[in-house]
Amino acid sequence: DIPGEKPLYYTRTKNNDLVFGSEIQALACHPGVETSLNIQSLWDFPTFLWIPEPNTIYNGISVLPRAHYLEFDGTKLSLHAFENKFNEFQYSPSDSWSDLVEKTRAVVSQAVYSRLLSDVPVGAFLSSGLDSSIVCTLARQRLTDLTTFSIGFMPDAVDPYEGHADESAEAEAYARHLGTKHHVIRVRGADFKQDLSLFCQRAGQPYAVSSGLGVMAVAREARKRGIKVLLSGDGADELFGGYSWYKWFSHSAMNLPDISDNPSVSMHSMGLSAEQIISCIAAYAPAKRAWAWHYYASEQEKADLFTQDISNNALSSVRIFESYKPTGAWEVMDYIRQDRACYLPNEMMVKLDRMTMAHSVEGRAPLVAPSILNFVKNLNYEHMVKGDVLKPLLRAAFDDLLPASITRRAKHGFRVPIDTWLKGEWNDLFEEAFSSASALHRLGILSKDAREKAVRMLHDPMRVNGHSLFCFIILNLWLEQNKAISRL
Repeated sequence: DIPGEKPLYYTRTKNNDLVFGSEIQALACHPGVETSLNIQSLWDFPTFLWIPEPNTIYNGISVLPRAHYLEFDGTKLSLHAFENKFNEFQYSPSDSWSDLVEKTRAVVSQAVYSRLLSDVPVGAFLSSGLDSSIVCTLARQRLTDLTTFSIGFMPDAVDPYEGHADESAEAEAYARHLGTKHHVIRVRGADFKQDLSLFCQRAGQPYAVSSGLGVMAVAREARKRGIKVLLSGDGADELFGGYSWYKWFSHSAMNLPDISDNPSVSMHSMGLSAEQIISCIAAYAPAKRAWAWHYYASEQEKADLFTQDISNNALSSVRIFESYKPTGAWEVMDYIRQDRACYLPNEMMVKLDRMTMAHSVEGRAPLVAPSILNFVKNLNYEHMVKGDVLKPLLRAAFDDLLPASITRRAKHGFRVPIDTWLKGEWNDLFEEAFSSASALHRLGILSKDAREKAVRMLHDPMRVNGHSLFCFIILNLWLEQNKAISRL
């Protein structure tokens, strides 16, 4: 499993047995498995919205890294990496731009076509963005009967990151153009709120990527309509350069010591111009800069909310980035490669797999095919960003196949308007998590004044903290669902 689309958890018991499975809850039920809470995982969670592999929420359980296999001879346990040998499409420094466009078209098309094989009906996510539109367009070439799905918000909420959250009208228009059987799933904040319990349960361990609620809603509707396979456009942003902050990398490529006096400034800061934010991020050491581009709670913000016992016994979450490149200066492409190594499997692949499987639907991500992973690994920053254009190779490769309204459209990620909801219809979840009666307080996870500090974070005009705080809501809900856990 080279991209890391599916999980395998494992542990050694007190009797030296090997226990493994595809769901963490199964291992946690085994009497020989250590299930005390991992303090480091608790600390990392609000920074990433997930627990960085190979750690899990439990001290005794690990995740097998993607593209690895485990060998156990009854005594010794060892991990081994697979080599990605899918080399049919190779980047060469001598390739012209047109050569790369042609290769991109070929490798992506082959990846999509190869994932259409199924003895059950196939559907697809369609947001009207570039990635899902490419997948759906190629799938429609081979499938006479393709069902597509999108999410529509009622009412359309304004998200502080992306603006209007609802893209359903654009998706419907492109579905008509393709001739698919299209379904818009209209949701309100109350609908996603009702889904939180299942969302938390099916993730298996604390996971707070709220866009997964949309994936789960689509999977439920697909299952109702007899669709058991869903194609997704996940992975293109990491592999071809699609995230909005990538265009700023060349402005902050210098390798400096950490000289910033604004330790919590990141791309989630508000009230500052983009230039001011980039100036602050450029003053960070490279590994911390990797955090600031798109992750969440800072070390200080977590220290304000967790007890000192947790703060004092956890390493900085920035170590995840330092471990990626422990020596040498970071180059611009290192930030993108780190996203591919960490963000893609831990967030995107986990989201697609767990939230589709919540309704027994198989999520497939053709754009992370091993052949594509090999093709992009030596591409340069100029292939990722061209002026202000993101994913220029991917856009050019399908320019003749897609309408200009899609190939020239600015990046618009799917985001749940969680900051708005936490101040309104989800505020009771916030109050419950930070109340003195919460599981977080009972287990000694929150500091005594955590609620007061969390309220300030929620209403901070200089920073968007909704997702950081949502982590504590999810953690509290997960602990309530797993009442047998009574210790750190």
